[in-house]
Amino acid sequence: MRTFSQKPDDWSDATFRQIVLDAQEETDTVEFKRELPFKKTSDKTEIAKDVSGMANGSGGVIVYGIEDREGPNRIKIAAAAKPLTPGSDAPTEPAQWIDDVLQTNVVPRPRCRIREIAAEGGGL
Repeated sequence: MRTFSQKPDDWSDATFRQIVLDAQEETDTVEFKRELPFKKTSDKTEIAKDVSGMANGSGGVIVYGIEDREGPNRIKIAAAAKPLTPGSDAPTEPAQWIDDVLQTNVVPRPRCRIREIAAEGGGL
């Protein structure tokens, strides 16, 4: 299953469970992040760098809430879905928080879509 060939509007909790089952690889256009760093000022810089880098490359998808591990040929692969839980490892409204970070830290703001997908135990 090539998850990232699907339209984002079609993604669901099941989509991300399938990513893990398929041990989908990270690529130049797909990056997995275990958590959404938001507690330190430097975390905003990290988010801005991640999104800017993706936007300045070929574009793509950054998924917060997928833990990765090293797979064959040292390529990172999806290892576990770890939904973000507001108040612990994510802001209360993560999509809005990311948008605010981009508005204030990236000029010009990259054209991107930020979406939270409900998952068992939190969101991705």
